[in-house]
Amino acid sequence: METQKGTLLLVDDDEEIIMMLSRMLKDSADKILIAYNADEASEVLKRERVHAIVSDLKMPGITGIELLKKLRAEKNYVPFSVLSAFGIEDVTAEAIVSGALDFVEKPFDQESLKKLVNEMLAMGIDIEKNKERPDLHRYVENKMTIVRVKLGDFN
Repeated sequence: METQKGTLLLVDDDEEIIMMLSRMLKDSADKILIAYNADEASEVLKRERVHAIVSDLKMPGITGIELLKKLRAEKNYVPFSVLSAFGIEDVTAEAIVSGALDFVEKPFDQESLKKLVNEMLAMGIDIEKNKERPDLHRYVENKMTIVRVKLGDFN
């Protein structure tokens, strides 16, 4: 029996970045979905089961962090990482406090990003299996801590 890899949603307004990430991560996920802004991502999430999201920070409309905050307000705990060329400490901290698993600065190490995405997808599948837990929020926070420790010095 083949192991489920999960579905990954990539959100970025730069088509070249989306295509590069899609090619780079094609073996990490069973399915890769694409959205060019946060509104498109919200629409995808209404109709698709997604196990992890990698989102650009700055996009037309709402930012990647605002999308993350919206998901968390809806009690959607899908693992979420923010990509950005703007590695400002305040923004990085805001992303993590808002519920991002990681904040990845561009340019990034491809192998490290693959490792992060693999961990995110596995975590997303586990969260989906445990979604009926009454302590889901705490469970997710514990899983995020474990993954962060496991990834160690990603950034």
